[in-house]
Amino acid sequence: MTDVIRVMLVDDHPIVREGLRTMLMAQETMDVIGEATDGTQAIEMARRLQPDVVVMDIGLPDINGLEATRQVRSDCAATRVLILTVYENPEYALRAARLGASGYMVKNVSSQDLSDAIVRIHGGDTLFPVTLPSLTEIQDPDPSDTQGPQQLSRRQREVLSLIAEGLSSHAIGERLHLSQRTVETHRRHICHRLQIRTVAGLTKYAIAAGLTRLD
Repeated sequence: MTDVIRVMLVDDHPIVREGLRTMLMAQETMDVIGEATDGTQAIEMARRLQPDVVVMDIGLPDINGLEATRQVRSDCAATRVLILTVYENPEYALRAARLGASGYMVKNVSSQDLSDAIVRIHGGDTLFPVTLPSLTEIQDPDPSDTQGPQQLSRRQREVLSLIAEGLSSHAIGERLHLSQRTVETHRRHICHRLQIRTVAGLTKYAIAAGLTRLD
Protein backbone atom coordinates (compact mmCIF):
# COMPACT_ATOMS: atom_id res chain seq x y z
CA MET A 1 0.00 0.00 0.00
CA THR A 2 1.26 3.49 -0.91
CA ASP A 3 2.22 5.66 2.05
CA VAL A 4 -0.17 8.52 2.73
CA ILE A 5 1.35 11.97 2.17
CA ARG A 6 0.76 14.20 5.18
CA VAL A 7 -0.05 17.69 3.87
CA MET A 8 -0.32 21.01 5.71
CA LEU A 9 -2.10 23.99 4.12
CA VAL A 10 -1.11 27.62 4.66
CA ASP A 11 -3.42 30.31 3.29
CA ASP A 12 -5.21 33.24 4.92
CA HIS A 13 -8.38 32.78 2.84
CA PRO A 14 -10.80 30.20 4.33
CA ILE A 15 -12.43 29.48 0.97
CA VAL A 16 -9.05 28.61 -0.56
CA ARG A 17 -8.15 26.28 2.30
CA GLU A 18 -11.56 24.63 2.12
CA GLY A 19 -11.21 24.03 -1.61
CA LEU A 20 -7.71 22.63 -1.26
CA ARG A 21 -8.70 20.44 1.68
CA THR A 22 -11.69 18.99 -0.18
CA MET A 23 -9.61 18.31 -3.28
CA LEU A 24 -6.70 16.69 -1.47
CA MET A 25 -8.79 14.63 0.95
CA ALA A 26 -10.47 13.07 -2.09
CA GLN A 27 -7.09 11.51 -2.90
CA GLU A 28 -6.50 8.17 -1.17
CA THR A 29 -2.80 8.94 -0.94
CA MET A 30 -3.13 12.29 0.86
CA ASP A 31 -4.20 13.48 4.29
CA VAL A 32 -4.54 17.14 5.31
CA ILE A 33 -3.20 17.16 8.86
CA GLY A 34 -3.24 20.90 9.58
CA GLU A 35 -4.19 24.34 8.33
CA ALA A 36 -2.52 27.65 9.16
CA THR A 37 -3.74 31.16 8.41
CA ASP A 38 -0.51 33.15 8.76
CA GLY A 39 3.25 32.74 8.70
CA THR A 40 3.79 32.54 12.45
CA GLN A 41 1.14 29.87 12.86
CA ALA A 42 2.57 27.96 9.90
CA ILE A 43 6.04 27.83 11.44
CA GLU A 44 4.75 26.70 14.84
CA MET A 45 2.40 24.11 13.32
CA ALA A 46 5.07 22.67 11.04
CA ARG A 47 7.41 22.22 14.01
CA ARG A 48 4.70 20.36 15.90
CA LEU A 49 3.23 18.23 13.10
CA GLN A 50 6.31 17.65 10.91
CA PRO A 51 4.24 17.33 7.69
CA ASP A 52 5.59 15.71 4.54
CA VAL A 53 4.55 18.63 2.33
CA VAL A 54 3.46 22.19 3.14
CA VAL A 55 1.37 23.98 0.50
CA MET A 56 2.27 27.61 1.19
CA ASP A 57 0.75 30.88 -0.03
CA ILE A 58 3.03 33.93 -0.26
CA GLY A 59 0.73 36.81 0.69
CA LEU A 60 0.21 36.02 4.36
CA PRO A 61 -0.42 38.28 7.36
CA ASP A 62 2.39 38.73 9.86
CA ILE A 63 5.25 36.78 8.22
CA ASN A 64 5.05 36.33 4.45
CA GLY A 65 5.16 32.88 2.90
CA LEU A 66 8.72 33.22 1.63
CA GLU A 67 10.15 33.93 5.07
CA ALA A 68 7.91 31.23 6.56
CA THR A 69 9.32 28.80 3.99
CA ARG A 70 12.86 29.60 5.08
CA GLN A 71 11.99 28.98 8.72
CA VAL A 72 10.03 25.79 8.06
CA ARG A 73 12.88 24.34 6.02
CA SER A 74 15.33 25.29 8.76
CA ASP A 75 13.25 23.68 11.50
CA CYS A 76 11.87 20.67 9.60
CA ALA A 77 14.55 19.13 7.41
CA ALA A 78 12.31 16.39 6.00
CA THR A 79 9.40 18.71 5.16
CA ARG A 80 9.00 19.85 1.55
CA VAL A 81 7.39 23.19 0.70
CA LEU A 82 5.29 23.87 -2.40
CA ILE A 83 4.52 27.54 -3.00
CA LEU A 84 0.98 28.02 -4.36
CA THR A 85 0.35 31.66 -5.18
CA VAL A 86 -1.42 34.13 -7.45
CA TYR A 87 1.94 35.71 -8.33
CA GLU A 88 3.21 34.47 -11.69
CA ASN A 89 6.55 36.12 -11.04
CA PRO A 90 9.85 34.31 -11.75
CA GLU A 91 11.65 36.56 -9.26
CA TYR A 92 9.47 35.26 -6.44
CA ALA A 93 10.05 31.70 -7.69
CA LEU A 94 13.79 32.30 -7.62
CA ARG A 95 13.58 33.65 -4.10
CA ALA A 96 11.45 30.68 -3.03
CA ALA A 97 14.02 28.27 -4.47
CA ARG A 98 16.84 29.99 -2.62
CA LEU A 99 14.90 29.77 0.62
CA GLY A 100 14.39 26.03 0.30
CA ALA A 101 11.04 25.56 -1.47
CA SER A 102 10.78 22.47 -3.66
CA GLY A 103 8.22 23.92 -6.05
CA TYR A 104 6.34 27.00 -7.19
CA MET A 105 2.89 26.93 -8.80
CA VAL A 106 0.27 29.52 -9.67
CA LYS A 107 -3.27 29.11 -8.32
CA ASN A 108 -4.79 28.70 -11.78
CA VAL A 109 -3.36 25.16 -12.04
CA SER A 110 -5.74 22.21 -12.29
CA SER A 111 -6.47 20.05 -9.28
CA GLN A 112 -4.77 17.12 -11.00
CA ASP A 113 -1.61 19.13 -11.67
CA LEU A 114 -1.50 20.23 -8.04
CA SER A 115 -1.97 16.70 -6.75
CA ASP A 116 0.71 15.42 -9.11
CA ALA A 117 3.06 18.19 -7.95
CA ILE A 118 2.61 17.25 -4.30
CA VAL A 119 3.37 13.60 -5.10
CA ARG A 120 6.45 14.51 -7.12
CA ILE A 121 7.78 16.93 -4.51
CA HIS A 122 7.25 14.37 -1.79
CA GLY A 123 9.25 11.97 -3.92
CA GLY A 124 12.18 14.36 -4.13
CA ASP A 125 11.52 16.28 -7.35
CA THR A 126 11.63 20.06 -7.71
CA LEU A 127 9.11 21.98 -9.80
CA PHE A 128 9.81 25.55 -10.86
CA PRO A 129 8.95 27.76 -13.88
CA VAL A 130 11.10 27.04 -16.92
CA THR A 131 12.08 30.73 -16.98
CA LEU A 132 13.79 30.46 -13.60
CA PRO A 133 17.38 29.95 -14.87
CA SER A 134 17.26 33.29 -16.68
CA LEU A 135 17.12 35.03 -13.31
CA THR A 136 20.37 33.65 -11.95
CA GLU A 137 21.96 37.01 -12.64
CA ILE A 138 20.21 40.04 -11.17
CA GLN A 139 21.39 43.59 -10.78
CA ASP A 140 20.61 44.02 -7.10
CA PRO A 141 22.12 41.82 -4.38
CA ASP A 142 20.04 38.95 -3.09
CA PRO A 143 18.42 39.91 0.23
CA SER A 144 19.86 36.79 1.87
CA ASP A 145 23.35 38.12 1.20
CA THR A 146 22.78 41.25 3.32
CA GLN A 147 22.92 41.58 7.08
CA GLY A 148 19.15 41.71 7.48
CA PRO A 149 16.68 44.44 8.49
CA GLN A 150 18.37 44.95 11.87
CA GLN A 151 21.06 46.97 10.08
CA LEU A 152 18.40 49.64 9.47
CA SER A 153 16.99 51.96 12.10
CA ARG A 154 13.35 51.65 13.12
CA ARG A 155 12.46 54.73 11.06
CA GLN A 156 14.35 53.42 8.05
CA ARG A 157 12.46 50.13 8.27
CA GLU A 158 9.19 52.06 8.35
CA VAL A 159 10.20 54.08 5.28
CA LEU A 160 11.36 50.95 3.42
CA SER A 161 8.10 49.18 4.18
CA LEU A 162 6.11 52.06 2.68
CA ILE A 163 8.40 52.27 -0.36
CA ALA A 164 7.65 48.59 -0.95
CA GLU A 165 3.93 49.37 -0.77
CA GLY A 166 4.41 51.81 -3.65
CA LEU A 167 4.04 55.10 -1.77
CA SER A 168 5.78 58.23 -3.01
CA SER A 169 8.13 60.23 -0.78
CA HIS A 170 5.37 62.80 -0.30
CA ALA A 171 2.84 60.14 0.72
CA ILE A 172 5.35 58.48 3.05
CA GLY A 173 6.00 61.86 4.68
CA GLU A 174 2.30 62.37 5.29
CA ARG A 175 1.93 58.87 6.73
CA LEU A 176 4.90 59.21 9.09
CA HIS A 177 4.54 62.97 9.75
CA LEU A 178 7.89 63.75 8.15
CA SER A 179 8.93 66.29 5.54
CA GLN A 180 9.45 65.02 2.01
CA ARG A 181 13.10 66.03 2.26
CA THR A 182 13.56 63.92 5.40
CA VAL A 183 11.96 60.92 3.69
CA GLU A 184 14.28 61.29 0.70
CA THR A 185 17.27 61.45 3.05
CA HIS A 186 16.15 58.22 4.72
CA ARG A 187 15.71 56.69 1.29
CA ARG A 188 19.26 57.56 0.23
CA HIS A 189 20.65 56.12 3.45
CA ILE A 190 18.64 52.91 2.99
CA CYS A 191 19.90 52.47 -0.57
CA HIS A 192 23.47 53.09 0.51
CA ARG A 193 23.32 50.76 3.50
CA LEU A 194 21.69 47.91 1.58
CA GLN A 195 23.63 48.56 -1.64
CA ILE A 196 20.36 48.42 -3.58
CA ARG A 197 19.63 51.04 -6.21
CA THR A 198 16.17 50.28 -7.58
CA VAL A 199 12.64 50.35 -6.18
CA ALA A 200 12.19 46.78 -7.41
CA GLY A 201 15.27 45.72 -5.47
CA LEU A 202 14.11 47.51 -2.33
CA THR A 203 10.70 45.88 -2.66
CA LYS A 204 12.22 42.41 -2.99
CA TYR A 205 14.37 43.07 0.06
CA ALA A 206 11.40 44.30 2.12
CA ILE A 207 9.33 41.24 1.19
CA ALA A 208 12.13 38.80 1.94
CA ALA A 209 12.90 40.51 5.25
CA GLY A 210 9.26 40.40 6.33
CA LEU A 211 8.90 44.20 6.41
CA THR A 212 5.86 44.13 4.15
CA ARG A 213 3.39 41.56 2.87
CA LEU A 214 2.32 40.70 -0.64
CA ASP A 215 -1.35 41.53 -1.21
